[in-house]
Amino acid sequence: MDLFTYLINLGIVALGRALDIGTTKYASRTLALESNLLAKKLGWKGILIFNIAILFLFAIDFYLSIVLFVVSSLAASSNLEKAWVPRTVGEKEYSEIFKNWVKQAESRTLFFSNIGGGIIFMSIGILLMMITTDLTAFFVGFGFAIFATAIMLHKSIALFKMRKGKEKSIQ
Repeated sequence: MDLFTYLINLGIVALGRALDIGTTKYASRTLALESNLLAKKLGWKGILIFNIAILFLFAIDFYLSIVLFVVSSLAASSNLEKAWVPRTVGEKEYSEIFKNWVKQAESRTLFFSNIGGGIIFMSIGILLMMITTDLTAFFVGFGFAIFATAIMLHKSIALFKMRKGKEKSIQ
């Protein structure tokens, strides 16, 4: 791979990660609402260091950079869509309200909402992967599928911990 191609890939990955990290910071400055338990443990400094390594690793291949860009962009969209609530009532207040809602909700409702939303994203990804003959479109679909899997997995774990009283809150 030549330097120009690597730099293009690096730009694609950097844009995606900047969108995700920037909207996470906008929605949850203290990471109290972050559902990604690894990000929560790392803190902002750790997140930045980890993502610098991710930038250079994923930039080695165009399709890897596309997948990470799609996953990061979908996460950024999700962050931004919900950010108005904690920015209006306060992060701590929203965290407590959300925690109470999770504890009051029926388990089936939580499961269906979380897994059902993931299945919709998964179906978009799988459909793209199945119907396209273009590799770029295939990997865009793969990005949707990975995003869906990650959301279903880490939000389910966070919701479960919250219901058991072991986790403070998620977004």
